[in-house]
Amino acid sequence: MLGVILSVLHILAAIFVVFLNLRLLYYMYKNIKKKDWRSVVFNVVCLAIGTPFFYCYFFWDLDVRKAFTEIITYFS
Repeated sequence: MLGVILSVLHILAAIFVVFLNLRLLYYMYKNIKKKDWRSVVFNVVCLAIGTPFFYCYFFWDLDVRKAFTEIITYFS
């Protein structure tokens, strides 16, 4: 049961990171509309550094597929 709870929390954390990236893209869009190029460059750098880091963390180190498999096997 504890493994299932941790798996659900892991999946929720991965979804949260996706929304953080989407929020960063939205801020980048707003800054492009305002022609604030320094902020756009900063957002691009943050996105270029942060996205591969979180991708490696959630899909290589802590595999989300294993979390889904554990949840499915628990409830079946």
